[in-house]
Amino acid sequence: MVISLGKDLIRYIPNVSSFDICRNGKSEWIAYESKQQQETIFLNLSTDQRYTYTNVINKILGEDGQTVILKTKKKVGSQILDELIWVDLSTGKGISIWEGPKVSRFVLDSKHHQLAFVSEKGLVAYNMTTKKLDLLSHNLTTSLDSGLKIGGIKRFSDAGDGIFIELVEEGRAKANSGIVEVWSYLDPKIQPLQEKETETASYIAFLNLMDRKIIRLEREFEHLAYNMFVDGSSDTIGLITQYDRNNGDWYNRSKTSSYLISLKNGRRIPLKYSPEGLSPTGKYLVFLILSTIPM
Repeated sequence: MVISLGKDLIRYIPNVSSFDICRNGKSEWIAYESKQQQETIFLNLSTDQRYTYTNVINKILGEDGQTVILKTKKKVGSQILDELIWVDLSTGKGISIWEGPKVSRFVLDSKHHQLAFVSEKGLVAYNMTTKKLDLLSHNLTTSLDSGLKIGGIKRFSDAGDGIFIELVEEGRAKANSGIVEVWSYLDPKIQPLQEKETETASYIAFLNLMDRKIIRLEREFEHLAYNMFVDGSSDTIGLITQYDRNNGDWYNRSKTSSYLISLKNGRRIPLKYSPEGLSPTGKYLVFLILSTIPM
């Protein structure tokens, strides 16, 4: 149901499974999914102009109110492929920018000029200004010595000169049964717990779009403060914490330490004390100091 304020007008839209509201200049639009026809419809609330798209799996509505990215399914021969379509909401015209195997995630830059997405072929970027499609990493491989692969994308940098990505590694294999296990009191975890560590570890990194260099920001047993992925936060400096790898297990020998880190070149500055956090703009560190108050 849509109510026009100041007017005696109520419009009912049946069989809606979900909806979003966006703005294009002075026009206001509602984008909704129809359950019966399995369609995504963009409706101009002022003029009743409608644009209808079928087989839409996912979509991004740009904050500029003009840019819409649609992910659709299409059948080509015996294959079912994903297609990414860049839509100009002011005209309803769409440009097909990708057609291929499964697309798992896609993000826009803040200026709505670039799109990055992960497919089975690799990490791909598309520039709307130059209409250029660029395969940044074939098969999601990297040049890092550790053999890490690209597992996902977080967002573009504010300047649009790079992408914050997620690196993944294979889980540790379980120990072979029947062999002699040697335990040490210096082990951070006892053997039975080590054998359970088969989950995939992930780390944040920065991919420079100019030289394709990947700078690993997180390492094992480290955590990068994620306020960098909140709107208005600094994307040039972050806070790294080396956490207790034992997490309260049988022997605690790790001490927490913290660093300021450049999110563009990976340079670190060690901190004497571990702060509670970094302000969203990256200008202030907040510390909590416990002291005894005399009675």
